[in-house]
Amino acid sequence: MNKSFTSIPSTLMRHWFPSALVFGSVMAGALAYLKVTPQLYEAKAQLTLDDRQISVSNIGHDLAKLPEGGAGLPNPLATQAELIKSPTLLKRALVKVQAAGVKNVPPISQLSKELRVKNVPATNILELSYRGQSPKLTAELLNAVTASAVEENLETIRAGARSIKEFLEAEVPKQRAQLERLEAAENRYRQENQLVAVEEQTKELVKSLETIQNQERDLSTQLQEAIVRNASLRKLGESVSPQSALTSVRVGQDEELKTLRAKLNDLEARVIEARSRFSDRNPILLTLTEQRDEARKFYQAKLARIVPKSGSSSPAVAGDALSQDLISKSIASNIDRAAIEQKLAAVKKIRLSLQAQLANLPNRQQPLTTLTRNREESAATLKLLQAKLQEASLAETQLVSNLKIIAPAELPTQPEWPKKSAVLSIAAAFGLVLTIGVILVLEFLDNCLHDSSEAELMLAQTTLGKLPSFPHDSTLLPQGEFRLETYHLVEPYRKLLKRLKFDRGTQIRRLVIGSALASEGKSMVAAHLAMVAAMQSRRTLLIDANLWQPEQHRLFNLPDSPGLAEVLEGKLTLEQSVQPTRIANLSLLTCGNLVHSSFGLDSARMKSLLAEAERQFDLVIVDTPALASSIDAFEWSHHSDGLVLVVCPGVTTRNGLAQAWADLHKEKVPFFGFVVNRVNLPLDLNYIRPPRLKQVSWALPRRHLPSSKPDR
Repeated sequence: MNKSFTSIPSTLMRHWFPSALVFGSVMAGALAYLKVTPQLYEAKAQLTLDDRQISVSNIGHDLAKLPEGGAGLPNPLATQAELIKSPTLLKRALVKVQAAGVKNVPPISQLSKELRVKNVPATNILELSYRGQSPKLTAELLNAVTASAVEENLETIRAGARSIKEFLEAEVPKQRAQLERLEAAENRYRQENQLVAVEEQTKELVKSLETIQNQERDLSTQLQEAIVRNASLRKLGESVSPQSALTSVRVGQDEELKTLRAKLNDLEARVIEARSRFSDRNPILLTLTEQRDEARKFYQAKLARIVPKSGSSSPAVAGDALSQDLISKSIASNIDRAAIEQKLAAVKKIRLSLQAQLANLPNRQQPLTTLTRNREESAATLKLLQAKLQEASLAETQLVSNLKIIAPAELPTQPEWPKKSAVLSIAAAFGLVLTIGVILVLEFLDNCLHDSSEAELMLAQTTLGKLPSFPHDSTLLPQGEFRLETYHLVEPYRKLLKRLKFDRGTQIRRLVIGSALASEGKSMVAAHLAMVAAMQSRRTLLIDANLWQPEQHRLFNLPDSPGLAEVLEGKLTLEQSVQPTRIANLSLLTCGNLVHSSFGLDSARMKSLLAEAERQFDLVIVDTPALASSIDAFEWSHHSDGLVLVVCPGVTTRNGLAQAWADLHKEKVPFFGFVVNRVNLPLDLNYIRPPRLKQVSWALPRRHLPSSKPDR
């Protein structure tokens, strides 16, 4: 149930009587309680809780020391307060009182219920209070409780020291045996895996791997140079004539070609290295490949300018010294390349072995780390237990206490309860909460909308406008001397027409008026809207499409036929069925007479009717049945510019409006928004004084007004 703050005053006004009844009943009950409740006396005592005690051992000091309180930690004062209220301590206090000869001692349940223990702020003082009908018995019971608390504290410290000693005597031998087992396991693992200094071994492996990787890159570069050199010697060895050999020598001695060859060899080496590190589609590899190809083309072009373009000679035997030298160099180049390849393969094998050792080192180190940590923890635990055992032996013989009585209970003289002001304040607060709950329940059970803000919250839209209400005895149409120049009645409809034009961007030609339920005043809204539109010199046609409960012919005191039914059945044309009214520029198409009760509206005929009406009139307003009882409004809306939904406070229900809104979305009806009908609008008569018109042709005389029931 969504409610805005603006609806709170109206909600209180609607439910003032049950609210006043509930609040008054609660206050009357509070007064009756004060009258019949017996008086109670309260006694108070104080205990201090501190650790300013001297002990020869740390355990003795710790047993008497208060733990520091904090977030998520136990509060020593709160702990002691709960101990004081424990059944064991209370039973001990009652035994003390009974042993002193006191009679009429209350049971433990009553003592626990009336006993209060609280901490004095910013101190280590506990304040105990107890309420009872007898002042003397109240003071004696409270003093017995404080004395029992001190005795209980002493016994607790003694029992703690004894239990610590017994525990340590049993745990020290166990811990020593566990340490010996952990040390043996750690030594055995180190021997099996040859792990002495793990960090130093890791550093050496990383350094060796880095050296091997550098050697692998150098050998890859040397191999590429050997491949290029071998290819060059092979090409030169194929020359069989001295002229070809001379050409090869010239090519080898050209400085520019040497530079280009060096650059080409460098690019080849970088391409090979990139292929070993990246994929074939890597941008770095693609860039290096393009640079190598461009350098190779430039080298071939330079070589073409040096090598003669004459026809190549036929192969010949390398009988000259130059050819023999080239052949020997080619053989040496092949041997060097093979040696480099073998070195490169060996280096790669070593690199893979080092990488495997380095990757496997954490797996071997993890169990050793666990064993070392367990051994160190066990040794530290054993050392601690041995020291604590010595302290516990000393603490058992020295007893300390941290609880002391600083203010015993005194005999109360004035009753403490009931307090009139407190009871009345609580009753007022409870009555207010209960009153609010009653209002919320009544609002939840009330299904009607009561103001425009509720409709805006449900539909998530702002209202198009608020339309005024009329006297109940006027059948919702003005009677007597009322005329349309009455400003505060006409202006809301003028604003509505202006708002519709502004939202659409153009003048509205076909408008459907509908409502979720009957009796929301949609027929009156349609009639007044048509009258105001006619007042603005717009040729207006009002169609009464509510074939089952027509209202417009009674509102305008016109016959109900011929009308819409005859036009849709094809018996008459629109011009033959439209009836003029006494208001200028306003015509009415009544509902007509239905021949068959099962008559249904035809979509094509409605579309044709609206198209013809739009040609003859400036504005067509259709008064449709309620959305909950008929689908006619949806059919008319699909052939119009849009639908305006009429909401009436006190009549429209939340369920009905929600169902209508869901149906509009489901049918995809063009929707302008909603208007709130029958609203008591504020009227400033000193400001609104429209001019008096000499002649108003569209006024409704008394004799033309209907005498039927209001719109449904």
